[in-house]
Amino acid sequence: MDSSEIGSLEEKLKTLLAQLQTEFGIFERLVYKNKNQHRRSSYFQYLLKMVEPMLKAAMYPLFEIFSM
Repeated sequence: MDSSEIGSLEEKLKTLLAQLQTEFGIFERLVYKNKNQHRRSSYFQYLLKMVEPMLKAAMYPLFEIFSM
């Protein structure tokens, strides 16, 4: 791989990470708005189990890692 390919892959990765953060923000807001109403539902409990690892992963500053 030459430096131009690496640069283009890095730009694509940064774009995808920004999109992922945006989508996660929307998803997080939906969970927040519906938590009280649906907290006892089995599907919502499963959804909350899925959200916890995503929240932990969102805490890591991925842009700082890839900007090195």
